[in-house]
Amino acid sequence: MTEDTTLWPPESHAYKELSKLVDYGATLQWDLICEALGFGVEASLLPRSWEFNKAWFKLVDMFKRDGFMVTEAGMHQKGIRVLGREEMAGAVAKIQNREANNTLKRSATLSKVPRDGMEETEVKSLDHWEEKTAVLGLTQKHLIRRRTLPSPEMFVKSVNQIR
Repeated sequence: MTEDTTLWPPESHAYKELSKLVDYGATLQWDLICEALGFGVEASLLPRSWEFNKAWFKLVDMFKRDGFMVTEAGMHQKGIRVLGREEMAGAVAKIQNREANNTLKRSATLSKVPRDGMEETEVKSLDHWEEKTAVLGLTQKHLIRRRTLPSPEMFVKSVNQIR
């Protein structure tokens, strides 16, 4: 492969180009990101196209795989900032809280589905997933609130005892 040859898909090429610049606390301008993804600078303007967003989210996932999280907050639509190491735990805590709340909302949604006129197997499936999402959400919330956690072995053992 020659130096001027780009990788396909575009996010792989962008990852190769931008990973040299990504470090905790670093900032990247949208025009640089758009160029690396193979889109024109106008792609940095909102609203962004579906094609751009698809490549962008895949690129973000590649950075997450390497231990980096990015945000547009505070960048005034000029680019992104890679979270600092000291910000990572707080960011993940917010995400986990949001996911736990969403899981509980899904359980509440299922509880409101009318069961009359449904086949028994369909009702059982709805009831099962309503209960399962409630248990998952409440377990997430409980674990998030705890300062110390049980060892993973003990947690798996207690979950395995539920039959």
